[in-house]
Amino acid sequence: MSYQTLSYAVDADGVLLLTLNRPEQLNAFTVEMANELVDAFTRASDDDAVRAIVVTGAGKAFCAGMDLSVGGNVFGLDESQQPTLADVERLKGNPNLTVITKPMPAARTIYFNSEVAPWSDKRVRQA
Repeated sequence: MSYQTLSYAVDADGVLLLTLNRPEQLNAFTVEMANELVDAFTRASDDDAVRAIVVTGAGKAFCAGMDLSVGGNVFGLDESQQPTLADVERLKGNPNLTVITKPMPAARTIYFNSEVAPWSDKRVRQA
């Protein structure tokens, strides 16, 4: 898959550098980015050459949070779907929800997004 909002690069040591790549928008999170992240994490989990995943952001911010500049339902949620947000809230911490099978430290620049931090095994701040 070709990504519009991410950069996906695996080095010779098997470290995937997954970069949120919307620097002009401070890497603000979009539904498209969410779909691409799901694909990238699945792809990495299925690839034996990937030994670890480092998530970072291009430019001066890791991620400014949800991109609220788009109109309508910015989270892309279909509220008629199950489970509901309340159902998901009750499932927090359920180990069966984890789909990423590789170690994943998260490197950040200036800002750090609370939506991605919980996925990370370690949080690393760049000086």
